Amino acid sequence: MKIHKLTLHNFRQFKDFTIDFSTDVNKNVTVILARNSTGKTTLMQSVNWCLYGEDETELENKNSMLNQAVQKYSTKEKESYWVEVQVFEDDVLYKVRRTKVVFTKNHRYSDEYQTLEYKNDLGETIIINSSDGLEEEKKINRMINNILTKEMSKYFLFDGERINNLGSNNTKSRKDIQKAISAISGMPILENAISSLKKIERSYRNDLTDSTNDADLSRLNNKRNTLEISIEKVENEITNLETKLNEQNSEKDNLDESLSHYDKIDLLIKERKKLETNVDSLNKSNPELQGSILKNIKDHRRKTFIFQLNRKYKNLTFNESYREKTIPNMQADSIDTIINRGVCICGEELTENHILHLKEQRDYQPPISNAQLIKDFNRNVDYLSKGINESYDNLLDQIGYYYNQVDTLETYNEKIEELNTRIGNADSEEIKKKNDRRKVLKNSIARDLEELGKQKEKLNFYTKQLEDIIQDYNIKSKLKGLNDVKKLKVDLVNQSIKFLEEKNNSDKLERKRNIQNKANKHLNEIIYKNKTINLNNKFEYTVREENNQVASPSEGERVSISISLILAIIDAHKERFNNSTANELSTEVDKKFSILMDAAFATLDEQFSSRISKKLPESIEQVILFSTLRQYEGPVKKSLQPYLGKLYKLTIPTGENENQLTNNELTALTIGGK
Repeated sequence: MKIHKLTLHNFRQFKDFTIDFSTDVNKNVTVILARNSTGKTTLMQSVNWCLYGEDETELENKNSMLNQAVQKYSTKEKESYWVEVQVFEDDVLYKVRRTKVVFTKNHRYSDEYQTLEYKNDLGETIIINSSDGLEEEKKINRMINNILTKEMSKYFLFDGERINNLGSNNTKSRKDIQKAISAISGMPILENAISSLKKIERSYRNDLTDSTNDADLSRLNNKRNTLEISIEKVENEITNLETKLNEQNSEKDNLDESLSHYDKIDLLIKERKKLETNVDSLNKSNPELQGSILKNIKDHRRKTFIFQLNRKYKNLTFNESYREKTIPNMQADSIDTIINRGVCICGEELTENHILHLKEQRDYQPPISNAQLIKDFNRNVDYLSKGINESYDNLLDQIGYYYNQVDTLETYNEKIEELNTRIGNADSEEIKKKNDRRKVLKNSIARDLEELGKQKEKLNFYTKQLEDIIQDYNIKSKLKGLNDVKKLKVDLVNQSIKFLEEKNNSDKLERKRNIQNKANKHLNEIIYKNKTINLNNKFEYTVREENNQVASPSEGERVSISISLILAIIDAHKERFNNSTANELSTEVDKKFSILMDAAFATLDEQFSSRISKKLPESIEQVILFSTLRQYEGPVKKSLQPYLGKLYKLTIPTGENENQLTNNELTALTIGGK
């Protein structure tokens, strides 16, 4: 896919706007220069909106994307906004347009539809309109996903924040890499198949259970079904909470970054961030310390109980009358042997009276001698109560350390609250607004973290219950005469689920290794050092030196890692697409891809800016960059010059027209020079 042209009509701040992109094989770079808050993000996200709808966009206020001026001054009952993306795919020009109609008075939507236009092999113009029915809508979606899947589109549109995040090795970045690997591997298809098979298995199992007419099996099966549904709900809730926490933490970090730029409070912000890091560390360690203290309390109580019990009864003697009735050195199992033989040691056969007498005698004989019993008991007491004084001292030390941590935590929180007040009292409405928003986020994050902990505990509880229920069900079902045909259906579905889950996991690991290898190839070409990226099963990465020592990447290397991972994801997707298509067509294919990036070089020094800007057009068939003039001038401009096909400058009009951008604000600049 190469993007030929992008047109926006009444879409947010763009009134009527069209931009052409370079599709030249050698001059494959288009650069749009614009100041911040000009509309670069809107242009990027308009492509996503056009192809996949508003659920796939990352724009704020998705419910009010009609141009503000049109919304305010229009005298019509309805107005529409639309975006058209023209793309080349296998030398065919596809025109995709999404249109949304809005009632101007109440801003409610009236209609939304999508059209796709192209010429077939006979040169005939084909137009498909989603408003003509569900089948036409499905046909458009299939054709768009054949050009670029919705899941993979996220890895071809990147802003500076996301580029930096991918290399930051946090929860959000790990999830990003995991989603990419899932999308490349065809995991959504496999996971949907597994989910469908699990529903079928449940239905077959219900049928099998009902055929037994066994109340216990039915009860267990119903409990199992309820638990499985509950686990699915809790897992979804955990995923939603983790996503929400990632977004909130990202917004909080951005606010911290923004607030740190105010000279009057920058030191306060740094101090607050340091204190909050300490608080987070203490909050994580305290539950572990509490668990250790509780374990040690139980251990000390057990030792104390054994010690006191032994001290109370250690002088207790055996009952004399009991001792008189025992036969010295005779064991109870010896009497059992005589009874089993039926013959006395004197050779006389045992009568019923003899056996009765022997059984009575056996009750007085120990399994071992009394002396050995006492010796074993004392040895066990010594072993189980060993270190009672040391355990008590350790317990006191732990409790003291815990209360010191609690006191420290309280002190830190008081200081943070004091800093919050000082920052919030700054003589700037903007600072107050950002600080208040940050406070709301902190409270929300604290609540969500608490809820996340509860949901994880609930998941562990349900999972353990389910394991026990399945075990009980399997044991009881083996004792019943199950219908062979119905059981065979359940077993076959279970085998299919197991096979697909194993394939899902193995494919994911293979794709992870593939992306890791490709990322390392790109990284070495960018940083010119023998450093390698290693992805573990949790998609955390470590960077290692040539001697295998763990390295701490610099800011430039971190962004280079992000770019390398992005290029590796694209390479892996291209490889999979080309291989699968080649197998279908029995011929070689070479799919083209386009990448759109905003503020890709915002945090880089000249050296890394130069290397990355040279690397991109050599790795991707079409590169579209949105940049400020400051970021573009110098090494980026010099490196991109040989590949530059189109260069634009986008400005914002002043006054009433600032939210009505047209092509009057887009200037094509001359390409040339250094």
